[in-house]
Amino acid sequence: MMIRSYEIQRFSGGRWVLDSVSDDKDAAVTVAKALMESVRAPAGVRVMSCQRNDDGTFSEFTVYRASPIDEHNAEATSRRLKAEEEIRSFREQRESEKRADRQPRAPKQNRNRFKDVVLALELSVGIGITLAAVQMLRIALR
Repeated sequence: MMIRSYEIQRFSGGRWVLDSVSDDKDAAVTVAKALMESVRAPAGVRVMSCQRNDDGTFSEFTVYRASPIDEHNAEATSRRLKAEEEIRSFREQRESEKRADRQPRAPKQNRNRFKDVVLALELSVGIGITLAAVQMLRIALR
């Protein structure tokens, strides 16, 4: 017959020290959480599942663990994931803007050709009149 118990351990003096033992997993986790919330909270708590097998051997594994460092690490991980998401969205936005810039732009609309012709005629008439006036002044001043 296997016997299973749950040890509530606190981290003290650089090692894990047995605080209490429970036969119920949920009760053990509740006690561990209460230890962490107490005024004199230890540096860490853990609940170990301890099992004695039929052949006389023991096996242990952690079912709950908490420490202020764990909370800090969880918060830091959360901030890092948020920053990575912001960076990812910024990169996606920048890439879409680059793709939009690479697309051929629509050609400028052709100006009204009649206006261009009128402008060219005005310029040529203006130049012709100016040249004629310069020639008349040269003749007059001789």
